[in-house]
Amino acid sequence: MKPAIAGLLLLVLSCKLTVGLADDALDRARDAIAAGQHAQALALLLPMEDARAGDPDFDMLLGRAALETGEAALSLFALERVLAARPNDLEARALLARALFEVKDDTQARKELQSLRTSPVSDAVKDTIDRYLAAIDARDAGRQTWQWQAAYEISTGFDSNVNGATDDDTVTIPGLGRTALVSASREQESLFIAHQLSARVAWRFDPRIHVVGGASVDFRAHTNNQAEGFDHRDAAFDLGLVQKLGKNVFSATVRTQSFQVDNIPIVNQTFTRRTNGLTVQWRHEADARTQFTVFGQGSSISYKPRSQSSRDVLQALVGGGYAHAFDHPGRPTLFLSGYAGRDWPRNDGVAFAGRGFLGVRAGGQYSLREDLDLTAAAAYEYSNYGGVVSLFATDRNDQLVSLRAGLRYVPAEQWLVRPEIRFTRNFSNITVNDYARMEALVSVRRSFN
Repeated sequence: MKPAIAGLLLLVLSCKLTVGLADDALDRARDAIAAGQHAQALALLLPMEDARAGDPDFDMLLGRAALETGEAALSLFALERVLAARPNDLEARALLARALFEVKDDTQARKELQSLRTSPVSDAVKDTIDRYLAAIDARDAGRQTWQWQAAYEISTGFDSNVNGATDDDTVTIPGLGRTALVSASREQESLFIAHQLSARVAWRFDPRIHVVGGASVDFRAHTNNQAEGFDHRDAAFDLGLVQKLGKNVFSATVRTQSFQVDNIPIVNQTFTRRTNGLTVQWRHEADARTQFTVFGQGSSISYKPRSQSSRDVLQALVGGGYAHAFDHPGRPTLFLSGYAGRDWPRNDGVAFAGRGFLGVRAGGQYSLREDLDLTAAAAYEYSNYGGVVSLFATDRNDQLVSLRAGLRYVPAEQWLVRPEIRFTRNFSNITVNDYARMEALVSVRRSFN
């Protein structure tokens, strides 16, 4: 690709560089670039980035020096700032096309190169652009049509409330007064061990379109005899279509999931919740560090045995999210999302099973070192149920708060260790639904691909 790079530089060098720099450091950096000493120029420019980022003349020098020293990702950020200030700058656009090619963002590189080709440039430059486009086509053709990934994860820890139940010994029932709860209806603590197997495949039948599918199965067992009835299994399968158009990614996924509790105490029956649904999502990559998402979901949720069928609902929700990776030590990332939805009862006379709900989530990650990250997340959901719960003669309102903090340690390639603490608190005006739960666990994951 050296001739191609040299040819594209013909375009870059043919555009007039108007930096007008006043201080000595920038002048020395510009002279170093002109002399081909790009590493020296980068060393001069980096200490000034925090103060001068956003100045298109400074960003142009930084983008060029970073690109020529193999720091294509750094170059991208600088050149995007240049184009935000000077969208018609052909020199910056040519450098950006090269940087995108180097980081293998072929979709965006192709877009920039095709745009450059329609600009008033020489035939020699157009030939160079054509060679880059051909190289992208060849790289696309060489990529695997099929990709797959699998993983096994084992977790062990302590759960203070396996069954998500109240810690009260009695509840007040209108007309009956204070009524004692049997032990199985109160919170049960236990040690546990869990296993999970998962696999995903992707089939690329177009450079921008993928069919994706996945499956996962997990099982969790408890050591406390009183909690053994709450051992559970979870199996899920999904199939979807993903299309990337420039900075936008569209996806649609169908999913089926079955969650099964072995043998619920008191009733001594297996409990099953089955969910079938469709999720659609639009993700916009505003820049290399920022993403916005909008999503919608529709699901049918049903319960077994028949005594639980009054809880069957149709669910719909919509929401949006924001994620940003900061250009600071520790590479901190932040995500925020919000959603709102509704459950409609599938049976007559059970309005209490329906609800309106809304929620927010926030979280982040901070790198302590190359193989160790700190993670944290928080979530809040408010639910207003649709009818009177006859046993308690009142409507139900819940506020669910969850907190999570942990570490992500990568001891070797394809290995992940995650110690984590989770706290859940559901505030409810109905005593049996009001509970707190604490989990402390360690997970070890091995990936295969």
